Amino acid sequence: MASFSLHRSPHGFAAEQLLEGIGDIVVEGDNAVGIEAYGKTSFKFASGTLECLTEKTVKFTAKPTGFGQFRLEFTD
Repeated sequence: MASFSLHRSPHGFAAEQLLEGIGDIVVEGDNAVGIEAYGKTSFKFASGTLECLTEKTVKFTAKPTGFGQFRLEFTD
């Protein structure tokens, strides 16, 4: 599994690379409603208001919040 993501904020930008992670499809009734995932990621570059993330490795969780939407949280 490989992943590289870009994050934007009104005054910042960050690029991160997935180091390890596990994801599961969330099913309600007979329908897949999203993906729930957790793992570890590393920010390779960040600027502006996100600059403090540069070279930082963090844990993440992602949970579906609606069709095509999810909540992504980072922790130390």
